[in-house]
Amino acid sequence: MLRWLKLLHLDALERMVLRSAWLQRFVVRRHAAAFRRLLAALPPVHRVTIIGGGLFPRTALVLRDLLPSAELTIVDRSTDNIARARGFVGEDVRVIEASYRPELCAGADLVVVPLAFDGEREPFYGEPPAPAVAVHDWLWHRRGPGWIVSVPLLKRLNLA
Repeated sequence: MLRWLKLLHLDALERMVLRSAWLQRFVVRRHAAAFRRLLAALPPVHRVTIIGGGLFPRTALVLRDLLPSAELTIVDRSTDNIARARGFVGEDVRVIEASYRPELCAGADLVVVPLAFDGEREPFYGEPPAPAVAVHDWLWHRRGPGWIVSVPLLKRLNLA
């Protein structure tokens, strides 16, 4: 029944969001609600590393509002995505152009892993690179404490 999900190209869906202010508001609202619940379960967060998320930086937008004094860093390997992200977040979010490596998360209190992460998710659960790791995953991939981001998006946020 869910075989069609394998055909989804998440970058294409992200590009749809870029073309619609309504979709942008929707995904930001849904992610904000999930992150509010996640942050309530954590000690104070001062440094956040967001893996990917440069194409439409919803996580950075949400966490900038929810954690106004936190230092936010986006790690993205795409120069084009980083340029787009700058248009949304300006210069107050640090951006590193690189593929994910655990050492890029040194000192972070929270690391956020996108649904479109190109790599293994298991290390984020088994050997987390920070005291808290928020892993975006499909709705049915429940791992430990988690919150539904959106049923229509088939997305949840797990806390590793």
